[in-house]
Amino acid sequence: MDDHRESVLDSAYNHVVLDPSRDVVTKTFRQGDVVSRYENELAALQEVPSYSRRCRVPTVLASGVNGQPWIKMRYLPAKGTLADLLEQEGVQGIRDNVASYLHFMGEVHHSTNGTQAIPEGLAQRIASYLEKYSEHIEPDLQGRVEQVSTTLPEMAIARVHQDFKLKNMLYDGEGPAGLLDWEHYGDGAMVYDPATLLVNTLIHLYAADRLPEADQLEEMFTDYLANHGPETLHQVYIAAVARTLVEFSPVVKRQELGKREDHRPFMNRLLRLTLDYAEQPRELRQFLGDASRLERNGS
Repeated sequence: MDDHRESVLDSAYNHVVLDPSRDVVTKTFRQGDVVSRYENELAALQEVPSYSRRCRVPTVLASGVNGQPWIKMRYLPAKGTLADLLEQEGVQGIRDNVASYLHFMGEVHHSTNGTQAIPEGLAQRIASYLEKYSEHIEPDLQGRVEQVSTTLPEMAIARVHQDFKLKNMLYDGEGPAGLLDWEHYGDGAMVYDPATLLVNTLIHLYAADRLPEADQLEEMFTDYLANHGPETLHQVYIAAVARTLVEFSPVVKRQELGKREDHRPFMNRLLRLTLDYAEQPRELRQFLGDASRLERNGS
């Protein structure tokens, strides 16, 4: 490939350069444990096609660790990400694509689901992010979060994406076009992927002033939940507590939800909601109805 037809994607930024004139994307790793993230992504791009033939991922052309880790991948043509599409068309515009991506990840989960265990990684994630963002979390919620982290039930452990959100899902005119950013891929609580998608989609709806549409999300999760046991939804709520804590990061930095407004009140309301359902699980329809009423300045 000619150099002028190559794009560089820095993993420090959670987006892909959607430029169909490019044939190749080179992803570099510059933040955190870069070698681990590099190895995770390489493993995913090699393994996932064998678990789900319909889950499109970039094709690796070359890779290396000289200087800083990098992976050269074939470009996946697309119209945009599902985060873009949600902002433009709302829940109805993304529903079928999201259901497909959940099905694809369900195939990966099913193929790699080997054990039931207390998800130590999930407990560590909750404790770590609670400590990191404690000054931004309402005091009465902190003890409840700690209680959740110390009373986790056994969960199915599988190979999980761990950043399974709309900005990593590409679409074209016919359906899903590719799933990106596998640098956190590895063994973990299976329910963390659908929980990440649930929480992240609610945050995007909030940012786009479309939060009342949250009650339309149920259909996207129906098939996934139907293929698992009745305890799965409760575990999704528990994992959603963890993911809400993780999502405080872009809120604190004011990167994704706007630079002029303090979004921490909304995030605390979302955390309170996920805790309520982790402690006393109810139907997803009820959860989404409650989420649809978490208005910007509401209580």
